[in-house]
Amino acid sequence: MSEGYEEQIPLYEKMYELALEQEKCVREGEVDTDRLIALINQRQELISSLEAMQAKIGELKGKIVAILGILEFSISGITQQYNGTAVTQLAATMEKSTAFLVKIKDLDKINEETLRYKIKETADNLQHIQKEKKAKNAYQNKMVNNDGVFVDFSK
Repeated sequence: MSEGYEEQIPLYEKMYELALEQEKCVREGEVDTDRLIALINQRQELISSLEAMQAKIGELKGKIVAILGILEFSISGITQQYNGTAVTQLAATMEKSTAFLVKIKDLDKINEETLRYKIKETADNLQHIQKEKKAKNAYQNKMVNNDGVFVDFSK
């Protein structure tokens, strides 16, 4: 089982790298939305791969819970029944995976807040431009043509 979690670590590392790229992208003066969407799509592919791996690990967890007779899969529950290098290795691998997940989650939170701020700033700028345009139209001289012009094409 530890091998299953170890296989996930490079994917978590890549996901963290993509989150750092997203951070750079949203912190730029003007957000490159095409680049941001490409990064999000790459992360979604990684998430799909991780979900497939987790499904396989989930089956193993179920078997371990049944064999050990514990209520749920947890390192503390396993160490009560069995203690050895395999459990220690599994705990270390799970801890490493959890550390990456926490770093990714924290960075995603910062990126979301930054992006929300940028969206609000853009909306405020658009509203300001619309008000200026309305004011300009209201005070602009509009020449009204009171003289009718008729062209007689029959002559």
